[in-house]
Amino acid sequence: MDEVHGTTVATDEDGRPYANGFAPAVYDWDGWTCEDDCTVCATGVDCADCRACIDFAFPYPPHWARTWQEGEPERGIEAFGGPGGMATGRELVDDGGDWVLIEQNWDAAATARAAGHWVVQADIRTLDPRHPALRCTHRFHGSPPCQTLSDGGKRSAWNSQEISELQRITWQASEAFGFLEVDDLCSLYSGPHHYYGDVIDGMEDHPDAYGWGELCGGGHLPPCMTSAAFGEWAASAVSDERTALMAEMLI
Repeated sequence: MDEVHGTTVATDEDGRPYANGFAPAVYDWDGWTCEDDCTVCATGVDCADCRACIDFAFPYPPHWARTWQEGEPERGIEAFGGPGGMATGRELVDDGGDWVLIEQNWDAAATARAAGHWVVQADIRTLDPRHPALRCTHRFHGSPPCQTLSDGGKRSAWNSQEISELQRITWQASEAFGFLEVDDLCSLYSGPHHYYGDVIDGMEDHPDAYGWGELCGGGHLPPCMTSAAFGEWAASAVSDERTALMAEMLI
């Protein structure tokens, strides 16, 4: 318990408390799944006819409430799906996937639906990639809008400063979402090292300052930002928010 704020201190999967108020970004999911907990589908009802599964998986297909099983078509997300051109091309070489397209434009989404694709019409920045219905996604495909880098747009990102900001955004995504591998994690647990290994100022007398303790092993930083917060920051870092949409491919 945090005696100052009266809140429960965040801990990792092994129960170790994080230091300095760090709270990893997590999705609020209690572990419910169709095959383990749905009393309706247990009677033989299809997920598409089950309100619990529809609500759980929304805006994705109701059957994504079930855990993917070996032998089923692999589930995939296509970001920036447009009117379905990429999906149609993909089907020419591999029609075995179970795909969901994400597209913001109403007309493009309607065209893709008319072609038989499952489409989520939404700004991709409003969707959380930690949604439990996406836990069994095996494939990803997408092509973010490139107006800011192409002759078809104003080429607002066609300068060294904007490209540098885009590179910074992509590097920061690795840290924000838990894919940054570091030499040690002990600073998260009040240890003496920064995540890149140097001794923190004022921690020189710590018994593990110049050695390795129990919590100094390598690993990945846990996610520390929600996708919404990261998307908002990314958009603010470039002169045209469409450039930041490229980061959505990583997110």
